[in-house]
Parts: sequence; structure tokens; C-alpha cells
Amino acid sequence: MNLRPKRRTVTDPIESGSLSDLAFLLIIYFIVIAGFNVNLGYLLNLPSKDSQRMVNTQDLIRLKLNETGDLYLGDEVLSLPGMETTLKEGIGRRPNLTVLLSINSACPWQRVVDVIGAAQRTQVENFSFKMENL
Repeated sequence: MNLRPKRRTVTDPIESGSLSDLAFLLIIYFIVIAGFNVNLGYLLNLPSKDSQRMVNTQDLIRLKLNETGDLYLGDEVLSLPGMETTLKEGIGRRPNLTVLLSINSACPWQRVVDVIGAAQRTQVENFSFKMENL
């Protein structure tokens, strides 16, 4: 007579060894991905609240965007390539060049983004903009 109960063999439908390997690989994957720095916008270095900066007026270029999106340097209308050329020439003559962009509040925003992107491509270090007619 057999008095010992039968032992059931437990079968694991999903092997836990491969699951732990998969979990380990996922952890490693997310640790590696977390280290990537993806910048999908404009990097603007904002000055501190209390800082004041003296700008020589000869090192200042004043650009103006009107309500229709026309870009002006003084009384002259500029295109984006013309603006880039002007800024590159200005940087060559004056390394401390500061660009001040005055934007009319009715100007189309895509035009503003295009002008700021063009200024960023010229690698101007000192760039400032302000809104007008609010």
C-alpha cells in the first residue's frame, strides 16, 4: 500500500529564466536610453534676473519684423538669406555683435520662428528679441 501522496510536478508554461533575462535587458536598455539628450527646440541662455549688460551701440544690429512678416534693417527690407549674410559679415567685423529683433505682435509666428532659426544658424552669441504693440 502506498501512503505517500503523489507529488505533482509543476510545469511552468513560461520559463521564468528567460523572463528574468528579458527584464534585465529592458532595464539596461532604459538606462542607456536615459543618457541620450535630445534637444528638439531652440536653446536660449537667459540672463539672470539681476544681471545688467552694457552693449556698445556700434555692436548692435536692430532688426524689425512688422505685422506682415517683412524683415527690416533700418529702412531696408531683408530676406532671410540677406539677413544671414548681413549677420555673418557683422560677426566678422565685430565679434561682440548683438542682434535686437523687435517683433510686431500681429506678425505670423512661423515667420518669427524662421527669423530666429536663421539667426541661430549664423551663430550669433548675443541675440535678444522684444514684442511691440501689445
